[in-house]
Amino acid sequence: MTSSAVTIGFSELIDLIAGMYDIPETRKPALRARLKHLKSKDFPPGSKLGRRGRVAYRLDDIARLAVVFALTTAFVPPDVAVNTVTIHWLELKEKIRHAAGTSPDTLNNHGTVYFSANALTDMNNSVTTDSRGAMSISTPSDDRGSGVIKLEISVITKLLIFHLSKILEQDETGTADQIAGM
Repeated sequence: MTSSAVTIGFSELIDLIAGMYDIPETRKPALRARLKHLKSKDFPPGSKLGRRGRVAYRLDDIARLAVVFALTTAFVPPDVAVNTVTIHWLELKEKIRHAAGTSPDTLNNHGTVYFSANALTDMNNSVTTDSRGAMSISTPSDDRGSGVIKLEISVITKLLIFHLSKILEQDETGTADQIAGM
């Protein structure tokens, strides 16, 4: 099965994201609503409609959503998270692909992305964005606390591989290879 052939449905996506981010059953309706809201805003862009009008999420879509949810768990507003992932997707995707293709022994040494955010600097949890409503990518030397969000792509990728393998009912190596090839 090629990576482009891998798709999951909406219910499977909910289970995947809930598993990755430890979302309890009682919070799944809120997760469902958030995913429907993102889809209404055409995110991820170009998600395919499957048979009977159901959305089929591809690996690329799943990975984008995993990163958006990682950012929102770091208190980044959802719209800023979506804009940031959309604008920086090629770089983020390459880091995910690299992390998926890296042996588990060295995985933790790769795949960290730093975003200039000035997050949590005031009571409104404001995040500094550019004119496109996205955070900019910064450098590790900018990692001075509240002005930077450190996103561990390698950890997100590990979680994605683990939970997607369960949904696809295949071993983790096969899932990692498919993600590395997306």
